[in-house]
Amino acid sequence: RPGEEVYGLRTFGTHPCGFVYDPVGLWRALRRAAREGVDVVDVQEEPYAVAACEVVILARAAGIRAPLVLYTAQNLDKRRSPPVAVTERALLRLASAAYPCNEDAAAVLRRHGFQGLISVVPLGVGPVETPPRGEGRPPGSTARIGFAGRLTPEKGPRSLLEAVASEKWELSFAGEGPQREELEQRAEALGAGDRVDFAGHLSGDALVAWYDSLDALAVPSLPTAGWVEQFGRVAVEALASGVPVVVSRCGALPEVIGDAGLLVEPGDVGALRGALRRVLYDVDLRRRLVGEGRSVVEACSWPAVARRQLRLYRAVDPVEPEPLRATAGLPPLSVVVVAYGRPELLARTLARLVGGLDVSVVDNSSSAEIAETAGRAGAHYIDAGANLGFAAGVNLALAGREDPTADVLLLNPDAEVALGVVQELRRRLHGEARVAAVAPAQRSPCGEAQRVAWPFPTPGGAWLQALGLGRWRRPGFVIGSVMLVNGAALAEVGGFDERFFLYAEETDWQVRARHAGWGFRYFPDLAAVHVGGATGSGDPERRERLFWASQRSYIEKWYGATGWLVYGSGVVAGELLRAAVRPRRRREHLASALRIARARGSGRMGEPGRSPG
Repeated sequence: RPGEEVYGLRTFGTHPCGFVYDPVGLWRALRRAAREGVDVVDVQEEPYAVAACEVVILARAAGIRAPLVLYTAQNLDKRRSPPVAVTERALLRLASAAYPCNEDAAAVLRRHGFQGLISVVPLGVGPVETPPRGEGRPPGSTARIGFAGRLTPEKGPRSLLEAVASEKWELSFAGEGPQREELEQRAEALGAGDRVDFAGHLSGDALVAWYDSLDALAVPSLPTAGWVEQFGRVAVEALASGVPVVVSRCGALPEVIGDAGLLVEPGDVGALRGALRRVLYDVDLRRRLVGEGRSVVEACSWPAVARRQLRLYRAVDPVEPEPLRATAGLPPLSVVVVAYGRPELLARTLARLVGGLDVSVVDNSSSAEIAETAGRAGAHYIDAGANLGFAAGVNLALAGREDPTADVLLLNPDAEVALGVVQELRRRLHGEARVAAVAPAQRSPCGEAQRVAWPFPTPGGAWLQALGLGRWRRPGFVIGSVMLVNGAALAEVGGFDERFFLYAEETDWQVRARHAGWGFRYFPDLAAVHVGGATGSGDPERRERLFWASQRSYIEKWYGATGWLVYGSGVVAGELLRAAVRPRRRREHLASALRIARARGSGRMGEPGRSPG
């Protein structure tokens, strides 16, 4: 905005994750921001950093309730001390989105329980003006190799020195560090002292000129137990100058460089020397790498980074909650939650949905506490009058929708999903034709991944699973604990089959939708939190009996009684095989096999239908 200012603050402490900002100056800046209005709070510190916790606490104290966005580059899943782990979990729970600079860092966030929107945003370089380069060096000519970064063992400068010395190439180190004296001595010992120079710290035009003087850049980083490369900006900067690069397989380097450079194993001096010879003397390879490099540099250019950042902010900014109802031509949105007890879990689920959404809570337990919880959240409360099961509860809410064309977010009362994730799911649902439903990844509160996409149950599939071949089956449907359903698909396919009390109802609906020509999508880059089995009966054996009763009803509906005989025998055979190879869990598997063999469906399900494949 015009007139915006950037405020500089003092810091106390020198540890990258242990320092704090001047609390007085920070408080004044946040109070001023609160008065002027805040759309997004972006904390560009690691989620476990003391400074990140300080900013969030003071922002909340200043009355700022804008969505929180976090940054991370940490791509190693390090063990945190208890106080640090607690504050990290708290920040990850509060955050609506995060923008790690590499995919491994995104995976670490998920493992630590983050359920918000993630967008991998690379570090920026620029301006992007790739000058023309020579076609390469004739064999035997003097070439100039560069290294940019801190001169420390983990950055691998000694490996590069060893590779270059025997080839009579020139080598230039840009950077300082504790290993400089050792490198100078080693260069003299190798007889390469007159061909190795140390340029020191470079920046601005001096750094650009240094890149332009090179024939190739090497990033020979060596992973350690506590460190790997988190991005490798120097490699992208070299590509921006049209300089081909050779990098080691360390951390995010292969992800960032892709096909624009040659990869070598860390510490392999011979492989490093050979890769440098190729980029120097193979004209066609050099030309291809420079061309591929332009795509990498463009993706990391400041305009491209800014566009990604802006999309992320727009996805989480709830300043105008109404767009979640009807955004830029998208159908309106309704949320349906079928509850049975546990009002404290429902409260957390509904708290995530504040922002003008049309939310209906169907109460199968007819509980005063559930009614009160729904009322406090501004949700529409529907007393089912009896425990109707999930399918009938959903249909009850669908029948009461204000707009029958609205998309429907099905949400279990023990699941939580951020508004930014909901918004992104809506965009993707309508991003291609005939998509009936989409689902994000799901994780437990402690970060454990839960399987969302499954193959359709079939008689043959049960035997493949029993024989250990189930991994080769392709997923066909997504589970309904967090599932966004296309309103047009609901209108065409109809509601859920109420003969399924619990489990398999979403599977059956998706079979019917597939037969009508609709597809489904699963997006592992988006995530929700799902406790799982936290509502209803706390008896796992009863839940298992309900599951197999629904499975039998499903199989008999689509494959008939013979289909269930084949399917059930396959599942029982699988449990018996597992009992044979897992003696410590033998009793558990045998009991499960017995329950499956005794499973009774929920009544006559009609004539066999078409196979779901």
